[in-house]
Amino acid sequence: MPRDRHHVGGRACSQSHGANSATLRLAVDTGGTHTDVVLFDEASGRFWSKKVPTTNDDLARGVIEGAKAILGSSAASPELVRAFCYGTTLVTNMIVQGQKVPVALITTKGFRDVLEIGRAFRKWNIYDIHAARPPALVPREFRQTVTERIDFTGNVIVDLADHEVRTLIGMFAEKGIESVAVVLLHSYKNPVHEQRIREILKHESPDMLVSLSSDVSPEIGEYERSSTTVLNAFVQRGMIRHLGSLTNHMHTLQMINPAYIMQCTGGLMGFDRAKRRPVMAGSSGPVAGVLGGVHFGESAGYSNLITLDMGGTSTDIAVIEGGKLSFTLESELEHYPLQIPAVDYTTIGAGGGSLIWVDEGGALRVGPRSAGAEPGPACYGLGGLEPTVTDANLLCGVLHPQSFVERGSLLDESKALDAMVSKVARTLDMSCDLAAVSGIQIAVANMIEGIKTVTVARGLDPRDYALVAFGGAGPMHASAIAGELGIPLIVVPPYPGMTSALGLLMSRLQYDAVVSCLVREDEISGQELHEAFYSLEEKIREQAGRELVAWHDLIILRSIDMRYVGQMHAINIRVDCETVGEDSVAEAKRAFHESHLRMHGHNFMDRPVQFVSFRVAAREVEKRVKTRFRFQFSHLGRRESRYRDVLLGGTGWQSTRIFARDELEPRDEIKGPAIVEQMDSTTLLLPGDVGTVDMDGNILIAKE
Repeated sequence: MPRDRHHVGGRACSQSHGANSATLRLAVDTGGTHTDVVLFDEASGRFWSKKVPTTNDDLARGVIEGAKAILGSSAASPELVRAFCYGTTLVTNMIVQGQKVPVALITTKGFRDVLEIGRAFRKWNIYDIHAARPPALVPREFRQTVTERIDFTGNVIVDLADHEVRTLIGMFAEKGIESVAVVLLHSYKNPVHEQRIREILKHESPDMLVSLSSDVSPEIGEYERSSTTVLNAFVQRGMIRHLGSLTNHMHTLQMINPAYIMQCTGGLMGFDRAKRRPVMAGSSGPVAGVLGGVHFGESAGYSNLITLDMGGTSTDIAVIEGGKLSFTLESELEHYPLQIPAVDYTTIGAGGGSLIWVDEGGALRVGPRSAGAEPGPACYGLGGLEPTVTDANLLCGVLHPQSFVERGSLLDESKALDAMVSKVARTLDMSCDLAAVSGIQIAVANMIEGIKTVTVARGLDPRDYALVAFGGAGPMHASAIAGELGIPLIVVPPYPGMTSALGLLMSRLQYDAVVSCLVREDEISGQELHEAFYSLEEKIREQAGRELVAWHDLIILRSIDMRYVGQMHAINIRVDCETVGEDSVAEAKRAFHESHLRMHGHNFMDRPVQFVSFRVAAREVEKRVKTRFRFQFSHLGRRESRYRDVLLGGTGWQSTRIFARDELEPRDEIKGPAIVEQMDSTTLLLPGDVGTVDMDGNILIAKE
């Protein structure tokens, strides 16, 4: 394709179709390998897209380079961009890369080692009794205690010793501490001592950042609350610097507009809020992908979905029932517990850049180590010497050397061959073809196990769902995955590699508030329930007011965390009634029994129920967020038939028809084996597959 033409919705379009309205929104999703940039025109439904390499040394640089490129190709004036939506890997990167951040913890005397003790249960490895825990983010010398005590009802038993706080702050300043987490016993019930520590700290050392558990995670659960608050303190300075740098660059580009970042809840928050609670942005990219997957799955007519987002570094998997997101109250960030509500998904180390390697026992392995953006797969020609899943797909003919030409690079098949032979084939005394196919099959097996974790392990049958495959690498492997699991249908969105970025545009502003209560069903009345929710709504009203968002532009969602007395884990129950009254307690109890039966296969109708926490979420109403993507079929007509030989697992090399995505029209039928190529992804249909293009540009692949 000529290099002097640009893409609208992934298709060539003349420069005269530039964006000149004031209804533009810019979305950027930074992944481990690529940064995806989308410019969307709300008025016309058209959008422009770009992929640029992720600049892991400075994420802001890649974001701005992508923004400049897309503004240039769309002929859009930066000042016409009315909103900037962002998804970032910064929080995860800081943990994964083991960055050394000078952070300290102040807690109640006697609770210095809560972070070290943790819980006996290890979600990531429940069988190995010798499994090493991740190191505490705060070394013991910087975990310090103060004299104070508040009981579980919120009454002050022992006053805070101010002089001890001042002594600790002086010591922290001498040691170069930049950020302090404050986690006092029962502060979720009464934050007065935490707030006093903040006052002292701001007076004694105003440049030192402070994260209060009563602000970050005001909930019961000492260890989880401590972990969440420490994580917030750990990444706060980095987030402030990053968002500050990004804002300055945007102003240089004359992009003076509201800037939002994706939260783990599936809603957006302003940059100022993100600087105070950066831990909320810990999984912004994967969550945006789930939102995008749901959108395109529903556009194809399906509400029970498994979303498969396979990028360059990892694969994110989520289950959607009835078009509704699933949420969890107990997530993890690189094995560190997080006590904040989050969209429920699982991540496995399988991506296009996942390394194919041989372990010490002579077994072939794929991932979780990745080549990342630099040096990337061997075929990128950037210095990578180890084979990856992308190299394997190139050697098998699924990818063509010109697959990435529109991103400005050719794939080097000779380098992929050298890497596969030297690192795998020669070591295992097998052919290069077998090594490449085996690497792909292992990656597929890893993803199948990931899907089973969120379906079969929870009593769900994958055959009852449609698989929405996206990310740059998802559509290449979806057919093999669906075939093994018996999933009858695959939905490939029109822009698979951009689906997460598009998900950012589909999100809305969201505010959250929570308070822990810990009362039995017979200890609370409908009026007290109403007062608890009203208090939380007032907090949200104040937050929204600071961001100039009117109360009538928000939808209020109320819920209660509930459990049986004696249990540790709670279930979140929606309170659907517009007005909370005397019947609300009984209605919530009935809904809890039903949910417990559905989730765990049993309930205890005769056991008392405990109310653990009250929650309120406020989201923008739909009318304020206009996102109607208009897929633009090119109507260029079918080109001359093209074929190439492709190595398809156990079926050997087969002549496979090649389609360009922009030559497909509504109701077109594609019979496998076939490959559909486009700028941001490649879709593989195996023998027996039948693909149909719907009116929204999705490819619906029916399995035989």
